[in-house]
Amino acid sequence: MTAADDYPTDRNDDGQELSDVAGLFADLGLTTICDPPESTALRGTRTVAPAARVHRLDQSRDVAAALLRPSAGIVVVTGSPGSGRTGFLAEVAAALAAAEDAPVLRLVEPDKDADPVAVANHLVVSGREGAEVLVFDDFEHRARLHADDRGTGLLSQVVLCNQTFGLRFLLVLDESMLSRLAELEPALARTQHTVALGEFPATALAGAVRPVVTALVRRNGLDLDDEVITAALRPAGPTESYRHPGLAIARIDAAIGRARATRAPAVLLEHLGLSCGGLSGGAGAAGLAAALSRSVRGQDPAVAAVADCLAPALSGLKLRPERPHAVLLFAGPTGVGKTELATRLAAAAYGSDDALIRLDMSEYAEAADARAKLIGHHRSWRNSSTAGLLTTRVIGRPRCVVLLDEFEKSAPELWPLFLQVFDEGRLTDGWGQTASFSETIIILTTNLGVREGARRSAGFGAPEGFSAARQHAAIAATFPPEFAGRLTEIICFAPLDLAAVRQIAELELARTATRLAGQGWRIEYDEAVVHRLAEDGYDPAYGARHLQRNIERKFLSLLAGARSRQVRVRAEDSRLQAESLA
Repeated sequence: MTAADDYPTDRNDDGQELSDVAGLFADLGLTTICDPPESTALRGTRTVAPAARVHRLDQSRDVAAALLRPSAGIVVVTGSPGSGRTGFLAEVAAALAAAEDAPVLRLVEPDKDADPVAVANHLVVSGREGAEVLVFDDFEHRARLHADDRGTGLLSQVVLCNQTFGLRFLLVLDESMLSRLAELEPALARTQHTVALGEFPATALAGAVRPVVTALVRRNGLDLDDEVITAALRPAGPTESYRHPGLAIARIDAAIGRARATRAPAVLLEHLGLSCGGLSGGAGAAGLAAALSRSVRGQDPAVAAVADCLAPALSGLKLRPERPHAVLLFAGPTGVGKTELATRLAAAAYGSDDALIRLDMSEYAEAADARAKLIGHHRSWRNSSTAGLLTTRVIGRPRCVVLLDEFEKSAPELWPLFLQVFDEGRLTDGWGQTASFSETIIILTTNLGVREGARRSAGFGAPEGFSAARQHAAIAATFPPEFAGRLTEIICFAPLDLAAVRQIAELELARTATRLAGQGWRIEYDEAVVHRLAEDGYDPAYGARHLQRNIERKFLSLLAGARSRQVRVRAEDSRLQAESLA
């Protein structure tokens, strides 16, 4: 049995019988496709039920009108994550239901590794069997739009089925992927009907969220107060990538997990765990400073300055919402915690160390190719791609800390490019895709002014008389006024004294012991071990750079030779000693 056996006889514009589906696919250069009932191309399909309440009436009617046109087309609905794109389908179904002899929406869910041609066969059969609109939710993932599969992927099969068989499609995808559709199928961009979903109506948010989260809570045997829903509907902070109503649902989903972990009978406000983004400016700055100080030692003034600079953004009080939350220049000697603070800021503000995009700007010293490396070559170049090392990564992760390390070593011809980022919060790559920096924190680091800012002491310790003013003067002499004027703050890092290095050594040893405990180790050590690792090789000019070397060579190498995984490490004479605890 083939797909043609059950296919209704029809003819296309050339008079060719459409009942011979396999033959027609072969004429189009496609392989013969398998029988739909026996294929595993689809995980399943289901009809989208009309919504009882419609929150975006104008937009749902717009989509319905496009789907009811006599000439079958492809309608594209875009929106940001969490904006209610999936729920909007039910609103479209309600708008269609009001029309006479209107098609129904059928949600199509292909298997993860399904052959696009096999999926197309299903689409042809199901789409011609009745008055239906075939719907793909999260189409960017279903069709793997990030992959380079021009002409062979699911998108091409959808366009083919629309143009050849007149099937109607509704594609729902992230707004950032709209340009990718035009890139892969230029003809589609000229004919598709696009509807962009804006923010979910604020007055309807609580009503949309309440039934969803109430069902979640009851399913887990918990209670929920309305005040928790109200708190969950606070505006998104820099730690959160979703928008409402999806954001509120995700917040309460996480709160349910916290409530279960503590065996609480109800979901409480404290279980929401809202970060600084949900607090007032003062409390947000204080909370952020406290979180950063737990990991960054010896730089309390710098930590406090960073938290104060971010306080307006954390409170949703940005004067220019399109700009980055802050553009900070970290100035100071090597090994004093500039990169560490940027890394910990990414974790504190955006929830993960992975939310750090780090570029070594010394690799962009050649003006000839530095721009192309950052934003990609222009699309007119042969074999060019969208792979700009900065733009591509920010498009993929718009909520992040962007660390431009040793910025002064980059080509000065490149600096005007960053003026646009600092001032307008956006940067367009060679293929016309725009990266938004409005939800980023940008940090530049520099060693400028280190010699000018420090006077070396004669004894054992940090340089004395460190002068931030001299450091500022050296920076002003390097960067033009229009560049410095767009910095939120220049934050100076003083050289680390020995007491601070000891604190860092204690912190690093504790992290090491905790990590190794997960591998079955039990490690004990005393304060003398911490001091030995901190003091051996200490030089104020290099801060805490020597610590990693000491821990690897003197501490971990000692453990590697131990006969047991239960070890006590002691400092004796000029070296460390290990003994078994067993």
